[in-house]
Amino acid sequence: MPASSDRCTRCLQPVPVNVRRCPQCGEALLPGERKMSLYLAVIGVVAILLLVVLGLFIINPPTGDADPDRPEKGAPATPAKKPVLD
Repeated sequence: MPASSDRCTRCLQPVPVNVRRCPQCGEALLPGERKMSLYLAVIGVVAILLLVVLGLFIINPPTGDADPDRPEKGAPATPAKKPVLD
């Protein structure tokens, strides 16, 4: 019988893939228990990736069309009229 990387929760011995009970101690193995750890791992990886992408958008937001009423950050503001010289 080929053993998988799954282990019995009671005796911690490796168990074959398609068995309902541990061959060493007789503990009942739940079929959904094996899939649940895989689902949780995938959800964890996706959550970490989403946090990284969100962090990149917060640190370096995408540049879009500039607001025509606001001057650009590097350009000095132009006064509406020339100042009076005495």
